[in-house]
Amino acid sequence: MSSLIEKIHNLNDERRIYLLRNLAVHFNEAQKTTRLRDFLSSFEVLQEKLAVQKCAELVREFDYLTQDDPLKLVQNALRMSQHVIDYDVHQLRSQLCGRLLENKENSPEISKLVMTAEQFSSIPALIPTSPTLGQAGGEIISIYRAHEADVRSIVITPDERFIISGAGDETVKIWDVHSGEELLILHGHTGAVNAVAITPNGQFIISGSEDKTVKIWDVHSGEELLTLYGHTGAVNAVAVTPDGQFIISGSEDKTVKIWNTLSGENLLDYSEHSSAVEAVIVTPDGQFVISGGGYDKIRVWNIQSGEVIAVFIDERGGGLCPHYVRALAVNQSGELIIVGVGEPGMRKSEGEQLVIWDIVSKKKTLSKVLDYNVDAVMFTPDDHFMIAGTTQGKIIIWDIESGEQVHTLKGHSREVYAICIFDNGRIIASGSNDGTIILWNLVTITQETNRAQIEASEDWHDWYIEKSLYHRMNI
Repeated sequence: MSSLIEKIHNLNDERRIYLLRNLAVHFNEAQKTTRLRDFLSSFEVLQEKLAVQKCAELVREFDYLTQDDPLKLVQNALRMSQHVIDYDVHQLRSQLCGRLLENKENSPEISKLVMTAEQFSSIPALIPTSPTLGQAGGEIISIYRAHEADVRSIVITPDERFIISGAGDETVKIWDVHSGEELLILHGHTGAVNAVAITPNGQFIISGSEDKTVKIWDVHSGEELLTLYGHTGAVNAVAVTPDGQFIISGSEDKTVKIWNTLSGENLLDYSEHSSAVEAVIVTPDGQFVISGGGYDKIRVWNIQSGEVIAVFIDERGGGLCPHYVRALAVNQSGELIIVGVGEPGMRKSEGEQLVIWDIVSKKKTLSKVLDYNVDAVMFTPDDHFMIAGTTQGKIIIWDIESGEQVHTLKGHSREVYAICIFDNGRIIASGSNDGTIILWNLVTITQETNRAQIEASEDWHDWYIEKSLYHRMNI
């Protein structure tokens, strides 16, 4: 392959750039799989290609390979390194060596690629000698350098092709889930974007901002379609009903508003809260809004009339608890609510930081006293597990039935403000105050969590099918 690189170097700039960007496509179309694999497993080739194309474009070229090809680990390593390589292409050497360290013996091509990168002395680099970087094939799928400020909200489109993010840099961004490519930047807000949502038909993005407005955008063009005025404080949360007809927004002004999605008309104002509204969600049947925030009660109320059907009050007679409510989630049946608690800033709440309430009985079914605050919560699609994003930069997964913590995800360097789950529960996406979005492989996480018990069991296959998180999530 070095002879090919020499030939490419001898071409004029136009032809050289064309071949670097398109040769993999031609190899694939000509069904020259061996040549394609040689091309994509050459460190010199990868280094040259990244001088003329984005890492996301290179990542997509590995899609021509079969799913079980060992070189998919190189694709995974590139995804995990994308946020670094796009900032400084010369980091490719240290990133690949560091993230493929435990996979060098998986194939001759990977072994040769890493060895070549280690010896590529023309580019100075710090080469890890132990797996201090997340390893390809592990729990991290990819990392996006998403925003110049904290990522405050993320959502996946219904077709699961795009991630929408809102951040403190006053922008909304649209990302290709598979490649991590930044597709569109939506400018228009004049304050931090605290919340984003997507309509069920996948056509419109809803965003709420500290500029006190809610905006509606076209997901394909990025065009701003409507701006909804009415709140007198920052908009902290937005949601959309399952039929897509209504938008719900919660604000620092202690109100929740319901809007018509198409016309932008303000249909109802709910003003029973005594503190800033930090979270709003809609029950799966679309009949009720659940809202809360600050040092206040959690309220469940009829979306048409505003009539309250449930108020969650702590045994001590105040709100849900004497702490600051940050996040809410409802399960698929609409019967359980997760509440995440955390004081403003980094000060840790005393008492419970995570609570599950039964809407029907109005009783707690689970509560956790933690060493950190919780900024984001959600149920897995099968309602067996709850996931929390924390101020420690970690994501914690609990088994709801047993109340046991089953796994901790570590990758963010600061608070995790947003999480979502997709691909039938196989992938978690998280957004953080460190400005990144990370995609996590829940299947790999599960396998790692149970590996010791699986290996210790003589009848490991039956144990795995019966007990593992992988089975219980119906993956």
